[in-house]
Amino acid sequence: MDDSSVSDWNAELRRRREKERALGDVRGRHYTEWVQDITQLLRRRDGDAALALLLECAIATSTETVAGAVIPAPWYTERAAIIYHRRKNYIAEAALLREYLAGAPGVRAPMRERLHKAEALISAAANADVPPTCPKCGSVLENWPDPRSECPACGSELVKRQVSGFPKVFTGYDDERRPAATLYRRQRRAMLKRLGPANVTEEMWDAKETVLEDGNVGDVYWSLATEAVERASKDNNWVREYSTLFDMAKFRVESGLDWLEYASAAENVYRENLLSHYSDNTLLYLYGCGCATCRANQGTVTVGEYLNEQPTPHPDCETPPCFCSLRQPQSFLP
Repeated sequence: MDDSSVSDWNAELRRRREKERALGDVRGRHYTEWVQDITQLLRRRDGDAALALLLECAIATSTETVAGAVIPAPWYTERAAIIYHRRKNYIAEAALLREYLAGAPGVRAPMRERLHKAEALISAAANADVPPTCPKCGSVLENWPDPRSECPACGSELVKRQVSGFPKVFTGYDDERRPAATLYRRQRRAMLKRLGPANVTEEMWDAKETVLEDGNVGDVYWSLATEAVERASKDNNWVREYSTLFDMAKFRVESGLDWLEYASAAENVYRENLLSHYSDNTLLYLYGCGCATCRANQGTVTVGEYLNEQPTPHPDCETPPCFCSLRQPQSFLP
């Protein structure tokens, strides 16, 4: 590349950077430069000033995203939503979150959960002044019932609870099922978090839940994880394939089932990628996990020796699933 080409390339690079900076400009500075200022405003409890800056920065991230086809930075939207929530301005909170999620479909599960909560609070507030009705027969109750009472019309047991800060009437049967429903939501949220690196979305979970019908949280997780492994293998994304398989091995341990098959499959994916870069005589380090059994087997080994012995994962690992594997020596040896 001659000097003129280098000069042209540098000029083009500067032009692109200036354009990107202009797209993300907030009050003469790029929005990323306002984080410390916003943090200080929040610490001083100057919510109005912080909210104004956060909203401007959120708009700037969206503008930059449209131009660069990247996911908008979530921090500004999240902090602004928290301020709205603390002020009980749930309508503004929900509108802000919807706008962000419209530009970032399939990501940021915590923000979707926050949106669901805001929408539930909006719905509860809208129904706060509506006369209560019996959930069983639909008859209108003259007054809010006692914590436990009976419907005057059908005689069903009624239970009054506070939901999102507002009273709500349940039948006795539905009230008994509420803890199970709450537990299910928590388990679902935890499983979605585990499947996040595999790009599994809430929509995918809901669709799978519908297909399985009577399937529990574990069934839905397992089906989605299996599909994620297949997609990763098809896309030659060995990192995603490895991490999902290993998480499936963890799930098997948590469920009291045999984990070795899936840990071995994960290690095979890792091994194939790693060993494709080395010859049989290359010296690598077999790194052991925390238990005494695995640490007793760690040490240097050639690629050829490792392929012949296939020592990992260790079936008798004391802290399954075993994650012993080969690493480059310089990563672990002094």
